[in-house]
Order: sequence, then structure tokens, then C-alpha cells
Amino acid sequence: YVGGRGGYKNFSTLLNGFALFTQQRGGIKLVCTGNSLNKKEMKEIQSLHLTDQVIQIKASDQKLANLYAYAIAFIYPSLYEGFGMPILEAYAYGCPVILNKRSCFPEIAGDAAIYFDTDDNASFIAESLAVAVNLSDEQRRQLIALQKSRLEKYSWQHSSQQLAQLYASL
Repeated sequence: YVGGRGGYKNFSTLLNGFALFTQQRGGIKLVCTGNSLNKKEMKEIQSLHLTDQVIQIKASDQKLANLYAYAIAFIYPSLYEGFGMPILEAYAYGCPVILNKRSCFPEIAGDAAIYFDTDDNASFIAESLAVAVNLSDEQRRQLIALQKSRLEKYSWQHSSQQLAQLYASL
């Protein structure tokens, strides 16, 4: 998990979904980057018996790149985002992406993500985590290939060409 955790980021629902997931599959850690966990988050992690499964790291750009590159998946449970740059970051490092099927996420990720629906229903997150963990090597390669293809749509070169075309049309 990358980024802020307040309000619409849906972090509490993620924790509850991760707790459900760990009841059936141990040995997986939830690595969170960004600011330190606050007292409320720590209390919730403790109440869900996730103290040993949730790790918070202040990550430099290089460390973040390594986290993406070696993660089973990146999960973004947010209820709303203006764009969602971490999705493209995960794509760039070949990290499968699990997304809330809300906001701009389906438009950005297309068919190159594992989706879940939430209405404060943590079980959908747990199911999506299980899908990501159980991807065969071939399924993982196929998903990453879709991600690389999707990422090309958001390259700086492609974006600058679109901007130039817009200016020319004006």
C-alpha cells in the first residue's frame, strides 16, 4: 500500500480485508509506505491481530521501486482519486495491481488489474488478495504484459503529443 491513509483512502476497510485474508493464508505481510501509522491505525491493527503482519516503511524512491518490483501485488482501496499515479508506478515495475472498482481506476487500469467492489465490505478485498496470491506464473506474466501495454498510453511522449495536438487544434 502506497500513500496517505486518511478518510477516502479506505485504509480501515483494507485492514479488515487483510485480516480476513490472513485468517486463511498466513505468511503474507502488508507493507505500507508514507507517513508513520497514527495511534488510531495502530490500535486498529492491534485489535485485528495484525501487529506482526503490517509493516510501515518510509520509502525513498529507490526503496519504493524495490517494493513494487518484489511485491506480490500493489493494492489501492481508495474510494476516490483524481488520477492514481501509484497505479502507473506499479505498472512500471511489473507489480500486479489490485484496485477498488471506483472513481477513475477502471479508466486508468482497463483490463490490466484485479478489481474488487467495496461498500465497506472487506471480504471483497480478501477475495482479491487471494486471487493475486494464487496467480500462476503464466497468469502473472499475462497481467504484467497487459499493464506494460496500458502504461504506454500514459508515457510522457504520448502525453506531450496529445497536448501538442490539442494546442494545434485551438
